[in-house]
Order: sequence, then structure tokens, then C-alpha cells
Amino acid sequence: GSSILECMIEDPRDEGTGKRFLDRYLKAAHKVVDEYAKISQGQISGPDAEKALSMSAEMLPRLETAFAKEYQALLQNDVIDFSADLKVLDTFLKMDGR
Repeated sequence: GSSILECMIEDPRDEGTGKRFLDRYLKAAHKVVDEYAKISQGQISGPDAEKALSMSAEMLPRLETAFAKEYQALLQNDVIDFSADLKVLDTFLKMDGR
């Protein structure tokens, strides 16, 4: 989440996309991690807790992957913008005969 926030701070064009992603996933991710910690530390027990622990253990890597993909998508936008800037600069240089 912090990498996504850094992208949003560094590039205001990432704000909308990053905010939508964080609004959708951050609160749920926090709850999963918090409850996983409680159950795995024995603060909550029983058959339902074991089932929830198993489900959350499966979910955590998927959440991590979702956050990593979003971060990469925000970085990719920067690469696309940089490529466009290079093309514009190249066009100007060609117009000036250089």
C-alpha cells in the first residue's frame, strides 16, 4: 500500500486509479491481516477459527499479488508517459534539423 501511495504523491495522475484501488482493497486487507494475526496467535480458537485461518492464509498471497500488480500498473503509466515525452522531443529535434 505504501508504494501505491508514493506513486500517488509523486504523480498526481495516479491519484484517481490509486485511490479507487485502495478504497476497494485497503480496509478489507487490513481486516484480513488483523484477524489472521489474532487467530494465529491463539486469541481466537475453535473450528470456525481454524477454517478462517486456512482461508485467510490462502487469501494473503492473493492480496499481496493484487497490490504488487497495481503498483506495477502505476509505474507502467510513468514509462508510457516518458516514452511519449521522448517522441515529442525527437519530433522537435527533427523539425530543427538536428
